[in-house]
Amino acid sequence: MVVPIGDLKTLSGWTGLESGTNDAAVWNSQESAVFEYPSNTSGWYYHGFQQKNDGTRDWRGFYGLRLDVQVPKDRTLELQATLGTPPEEPRQEYIAASHAVCSVTGDGGWQQVTLPWTTFDFDLAKCGFLEFIQQLQLTGKLADGNGGEVQLKNIRLILAPAIALESDARGQAVQLGK
Repeated sequence: MVVPIGDLKTLSGWTGLESGTNDAAVWNSQESAVFEYPSNTSGWYYHGFQQKNDGTRDWRGFYGLRLDVQVPKDRTLELQATLGTPPEEPRQEYIAASHAVCSVTGDGGWQQVTLPWTTFDFDLAKCGFLEFIQQLQLTGKLADGNGGEVQLKNIRLILAPAIALESDARGQAVQLGK
């Protein structure tokens, strides 16, 4: 299962991007590109004994983030992705934000970048905050210090790095001997 983050065709949910061609968005690397889930009026609320937030999504079941990036040829983008949670976290162990950094050198074509949760700066034993992701922020700079435009497309959550299997029935009892 692949879950797109926002809609790059219409830029729904995104700020800091401009419409491009071929389902891509254009990002000025000197600014931030931010996706934020729409927030209803409830904010934090209780559903039975569980605390929920209507402006967040649960990313715990995913392997990480994947996006396609086109960097100008022979230039290097230092890309930072930040996962953000809403203010007033219900529990102290939930962190407000986590960051991952990678470098992408342009070869004139599209390059696929995968950021598994292991590349983010949070303790994997404390991944509960992934239940309440409110925003994804992309920041970056080109290594030569000059500004430039980068194209983005297919920003999505992935279940596994290559193949993910999923089944409604995880097992089924059978009669002895079968």
